Formats: sequence, structure tokens, C-alpha cells
Amino acid sequence: GYNTYNFVAVRLNSDGSIDNSYNGDGISRVNQSNNNYYYNYSWSYDATIDNNNKVVLAGYAYNPVTGGYGYGVARINSDRTPDNTFDGDGFNVYNLNDNN
Repeated sequence: GYNTYNFVAVRLNSDGSIDNSYNGDGISRVNQSNNNYYYNYSWSYDATIDNNNKVVLAGYAYNPVTGGYGYGVARINSDRTPDNTFDGDGFNVYNLNDNN
């Protein structure tokens, strides 16, 4: 087996404890949509809430099209599911080079 690395959002209560009402364990995980192991090497480094109360995660992710790494962006609905209106699966990778 291979290790996988996912984009992760954790919801906290005002006292800093994990909010277990969010996904049962306070955590929402987003994988790029493919079962090939190399698609799962992605790390989120930043998060924000957009104007529609969706969580937007940004980080570093493998781009299977180019065979390199790029900026990964994921968007999560308020019910913890990936926002499929964002690139069809809630996840996209943007190239790091100037040839986008």
C-alpha cells in the first residue's frame, strides 16, 4: 500500500476543541478524484470561507496531466461534501510553470 496525503479541513469549537458535529469527527478530507496512488499526494496549506459559506483549501498537489506538481485548490460544501460545481469534483490543480 501507498501512503496518501489529502486536503483536510478541521472545524473547531470556540474553545479550540474539535467540533464532532462536523462529519462525526470534526474532519473533512478531499482527495483528487482518481484511485491511482499518485493522485493522492496533495497537501493543503491555507483555508478560507467564501461568500457562499464553502470552505476553500489551497496547497500543493500532483498534476497527472503534466507529471509534475502544481497549486491544488479544493472547495467543500457546508455539508462536508466536495463541491462538484467546482471543476466537476471539487478539486483542481493549476500548473506551476508559465505555460498554463
